[in-house]
Amino acid sequence: MRSVSVAGRVAAIGAVVAAIVVVAILLFGGGGGYHVKGYFENAGQLVSGDQVEIGGTSAGT
Repeated sequence: MRSVSVAGRVAAIGAVVAAIVVVAILLFGGGGGYHVKGYFENAGQLVSGDQVEIGGTSAGT
């Protein structure tokens, strides 16, 4: 049976740690939401804080 060198073990452990870090960043990182700007011809009834719906589904305020 062939033994794995120390450098090979370190490289394998480093690859696993890097993969775990990437997955953690993708799952838990960032994500403060996003802002959308819209331009309307007539927005007389639209005020800050109003409920916004798109196709009958709530899309925010």
